[in-house]
Amino acid sequence: MHSLKEIKSKVPTREISDLLVDHFFTYIAPFVPIVDPQEFLYEYRKFWDDSQRCEEQNFLVIMFAIYFCSCTNIALLKALKYKQDCLKNENLKNLDCENLRTTCFECIENLRRMLNSDTTPSMSIIIGLTLLYYVGSANGYSVSVQITNLVKYAQIFGLHRNLTTDSNELPMRSIVYRFVWYLDGLGAYYSGFPPNMHPEFFECDEIYNLPLNDIHILFLSGRLCNTMVWNKILFEFNKIKKSEFDEFEEIETMYLNSIAIVNAINKRIMDNQDKDLRYRKWLTTETRLGLHKSMLLVSALKYSMKYKEYDNYNRNITTDLVLQSMLLINESIYKVKLGMSVMPESIWFYRFAIPFQAMYIVISHIQKFPDQHLNFSTLDKEHEYTVDEEEVELDHNTGDLRVCLIDLSITSLAFLTTFWHSSKVERFERLTKFRDFVWEKIRETEPRQENYEHNDRIPLDDDTVYEGENEMDSRLVKGFNGYNTYLGTGLDNSNVFENDDYYDAYAFLDEGSKFWFGNEY
Repeated sequence: MHSLKEIKSKVPTREISDLLVDHFFTYIAPFVPIVDPQEFLYEYRKFWDDSQRCEEQNFLVIMFAIYFCSCTNIALLKALKYKQDCLKNENLKNLDCENLRTTCFECIENLRRMLNSDTTPSMSIIIGLTLLYYVGSANGYSVSVQITNLVKYAQIFGLHRNLTTDSNELPMRSIVYRFVWYLDGLGAYYSGFPPNMHPEFFECDEIYNLPLNDIHILFLSGRLCNTMVWNKILFEFNKIKKSEFDEFEEIETMYLNSIAIVNAINKRIMDNQDKDLRYRKWLTTETRLGLHKSMLLVSALKYSMKYKEYDNYNRNITTDLVLQSMLLINESIYKVKLGMSVMPESIWFYRFAIPFQAMYIVISHIQKFPDQHLNFSTLDKEHEYTVDEEEVELDHNTGDLRVCLIDLSITSLAFLTTFWHSSKVERFERLTKFRDFVWEKIRETEPRQENYEHNDRIPLDDDTVYEGENEMDSRLVKGFNGYNTYLGTGLDNSNVFENDDYYDAYAFLDEGSKFWFGNEY
């Protein structure tokens, strides 16, 4: 496609176009609030009044990006046969989404060339690419290089510079800037590499403190607050020199502050009466997920800097780590369950609820401490979690919650494997095999155990979890060795868990994140 006329010839019919635009603003835009609906619909009507004379290349970028996003989500719905009833219109059911999606991407790339986006990027280019990379990727992981270019576009355009305004409304450019920051941090979290938007080069003070009461802007604010913590930790992990203790204390303080901020944002979301209660509850699962992801990173940073050398930080952190992992699993379950209930059409948004790291941690903990109980009754009040008895009848405060969460997460997530890369599917299957192995070993030993009646569990004792000073280090090594063996291809994994003392909670370190610890372990 070398001409604007040829690009415009790829626009679908008005009927299909209307359906795709409506689908976008209903099921996608609430979670990516970077397109002004009034401005777009005004230009959209102008385009169809006289499409042949339309020369607005920037508008076409946005329109093709909207088509792309809608086609992405519709294709996912069509992949699940029992979800096709979400598509009310027969034209959408019969639409060749994959072909149109590819065409839209090609049109956007050609429009980028025509607009010289590498040297003079426009706001429309930034918005269009943000939509493509966020909706069309697995949490930004597969487009990390493209996101780097997107950040450069935002910097060239000057989005990182605040503009003085007399209006109480938050400018769209500020919302777009915040979402680019969030996408950059999200991709960094899943890749392990440091983000591109370093606070020394991009203005970030109170970037998450958005003044509006719009529920979806608040939702972005909560996600962005979590991203700021991830970014800070990822910069520490990727430094040549190991972090000092005062640097860790600064990060931990930042994390603890983020808990209060996100909880306050969640309260504003829950107090908003514009949406159904269960929809509001669904949004808070994502912001809470971000907090627990931060905790996993904070825990990893503690070990990477050998925090035990300091007398003022010698408490057992494994209990905290497992509890935070359980909280993360809980929010992942409800993100999927509530999503399927309140807005099943937005499957693109909840399809990557994959708490593999947390699930490995909890199963490993059960394997080592099968007779101990752990639930949310001992949590500090700032650690909030989702409860919805309409979806799941789960007692969070009595008995051993670990097994229930693992079993429920596996059954809840199984149908999503349709949308995962084969490597993720393989990891899920191996995680399930690990669960089955541990459960079977527990069943084999239960009859021989003494003082084990009515499923009573022995509470954890924070002071006696580790018997020797170097026990954790040795288990880290064993855990890594066992994990590497298990993930090796072409190996007989039938007895891998027996042979490799696969105990340690740091089973959550996957191939993409092991380099955080360097070669020391």
